[in-house]
Amino acid sequence: MRSAGNAALLVGLLLVGLAACAPDAPETSAAQEQAQPSLILGPPGPAAGPASLEPMPVEPAPVAPAPLEPEPAEAAPAIPASHALAPVPALESAVIDTTQTLDAAARGRIEAQIADYEKRRGSQLQVLMVPSTAPETVEQYAARAFETWKLGRKNIDDGLLLVVAKHDRKVRIEVGYGLESAIPDITAGRVLDEYVVPRLRENDYAGAIGDGVTRLIALAEGESLPEPDNDGDSIDPRYAFSAFGLSVLCGFAWGMGWLRWPWALGGSAASGYGVGLLAGMGAGPSLMLAFIPLVLFFPYGWALGKSRTVRRWTAYAAAFIGLLVLIGAIFGTQRLLAGIFVVFLGAMGAALLAVPVGGAIHAWRHNRPGFWIRLAILAAAACAAAWYLAGQDDLSSPGTWAPLAIGGAVFFIFLFASALPGSSTSLSSSSDSRSSGSSSSGSSSSGRSGGGGRSGGGGASRGW
Repeated sequence: MRSAGNAALLVGLLLVGLAACAPDAPETSAAQEQAQPSLILGPPGPAAGPASLEPMPVEPAPVAPAPLEPEPAEAAPAIPASHALAPVPALESAVIDTTQTLDAAARGRIEAQIADYEKRRGSQLQVLMVPSTAPETVEQYAARAFETWKLGRKNIDDGLLLVVAKHDRKVRIEVGYGLESAIPDITAGRVLDEYVVPRLRENDYAGAIGDGVTRLIALAEGESLPEPDNDGDSIDPRYAFSAFGLSVLCGFAWGMGWLRWPWALGGSAASGYGVGLLAGMGAGPSLMLAFIPLVLFFPYGWALGKSRTVRRWTAYAAAFIGLLVLIGAIFGTQRLLAGIFVVFLGAMGAALLAVPVGGAIHAWRHNRPGFWIRLAILAAAACAAAWYLAGQDDLSSPGTWAPLAIGGAVFFIFLFASALPGSSTSLSSSSDSRSSGSSSSGSSSSGRSGGGGRSGGGGASRGW
């Protein structure tokens, strides 16, 4: 009986599982329910006779609407991998026309206008005409070109870019950060609407670009900008270094005895003056370039030729500078500067630590009682500091523990520095020098290029 009951139980569980796994019966739609009338038993009629079954239409029960599935959000248009970005041409001139639409006369006229503006104001204005910016919009392409060229001066950001996409029939003015107050977006839009787009609709590309450049220059000149620093009296650093090197060479020749002093002095002055004239400077700046190396670098060259010690240390310095340049080229300038700072801090820390450590070693070797007395004083100071910190509520604030730490370090240095030889301070028949320790501690002690400007995306775009 038990086996039969177990078998019945297993069969029942199997049937329940099959029923649970069986697919649900298909639900009938509202239209199907309306098309299939229900049969109900009608009321008895007045005539005697058997009751008849009469089909009566019954309104279908309301069916709850199926929940609507949320439509997938429309993805932002992506640039297909097969479509490469339109290239940004090299910055070779103030007007770049890759469509060959502008003739030489029009280009020359616009370039001369831009060159005069850049010389007077120091800002930078660039015109770029391309067939198309696809797959990017004209705004995206203009921003990428602006960042690639870095138009405008660094930290002043006074660059302007006028982009004309000929086949796309789009035009854009990109404005650097430093000119956004003089040419806000609404003003850039007016320039396009009133001066550029009307002429573009007439296919007068030279007139449109010329009028746009004229209006942008007029607006930019109303902005207060720093004066350009590339005036005629400035000199290329390469020419300056050439004058300095020639002056050192003349002094070295005199120091070695290869030239007499009149010839060496005259050669230094003549070389500086000649370099100034070669750099396009006037007579006055060229005389200054002849005088400054004669005073600063000519004596160094003479000492270099006279003294082997100066030559040796110059070679060491040159090797060290070359090593720094090599490290900077390999690891980057920022890492190089960080490494120099860490080495400097380590050297200063080692120099400061060498004073008390040297004093402690001297006291241990020559005055054991003095060593133990200093150690006991240091331990008592540490206990006092710990007792003070235990009574403080907020130890995370640097203002709580930083003065104590600095004071403790200074106390430790001077405590054991007094154990150095020659000190006037004595602890248990020890005469050590604090002054010598502190003094030793102190002793260790071509073409066109952008200027680095940026754009914040300000400007305006139009189609025609």
